[in-house]
Amino acid sequence: FTNFARAVPRILGIAVPAYHTTPSGAALQKAPTAEPVILVGANALASLKGKRLRFLLGRTVTLHHPLHALSGIRSAEELQSLLGGLRVVVHNVTGRGEVRYPLPPQIHAWSTRLSERLTTEDVETLVEIAPDVFEGDEAPRADRWLEAVDVTACRAGLLLCNDIQVAIEALESTRDTQVGDAPTETLAHDLIRYAISPQYLTLREKMGIAIQ
Repeated sequence: FTNFARAVPRILGIAVPAYHTTPSGAALQKAPTAEPVILVGANALASLKGKRLRFLLGRTVTLHHPLHALSGIRSAEELQSLLGGLRVVVHNVTGRGEVRYPLPPQIHAWSTRLSERLTTEDVETLVEIAPDVFEGDEAPRADRWLEAVDVTACRAGLLLCNDIQVAIEALESTRDTQVGDAPTETLAHDLIRYAISPQYLTLREKMGIAIQ
C-alpha cells in the first residue's frame, strides 16, 4: 500500500496527500477537510492490493487536484451558493454578468464573506482563469461539475489499473465515496467508452505503461 500511495500521486502529477487510518467507513475516501487527507479504512491496508488498489488510489488522489479542491468538502447546494456569492463579487468589481436582487440569504452571506477577503487583483485573476463562469445571468450548475469530477477521477483510476472489469467492480462497491450524484451505471458506461478511445491509449503510452 505504501509504495502505491507514494507512486500514484507522482504519476498523476498531484501533491501527495496525507493518509489517515479510520476504524470504519470506506476503504479509501477523501476527507472533508481543508488540508488534503485521504481516509483509509482499517482493513484496507491489508486487503487492498493490485489493480483494485491502483484504481481506488487513482480515483481518490485525483479528487485532490487543485482544480478539484472543493469536491467532497461541500455539497452541491453549498457550492452553488458559494458560486452565486462569487458572481456577485465579480459583478460588483468588474461589471461582468448579471445579478438578480434581492439575493437569496445564502448567496448574500457568501458575497459578504468573499468581498471582505478577495482583493481586486484576486477577482481579476478569477475572471482570467474562468471567464465563462461569470458571464450571463445564470451560474454554472455545481452538481454537474461534481459529476464531471467523478468522471475524471474514475478515468484516472482506470488509467492506472488498466482493467475495465476491476474498475467497474471497484466503482460499484464504493458508490458512497463519489462526490457527485451520477448513477454508477453512467460512470461505468463512460469508463467503457473511454477504455476503447484513442485518448486512453495515448495517455497510457505517455505514462510509460502502454499495453503491449
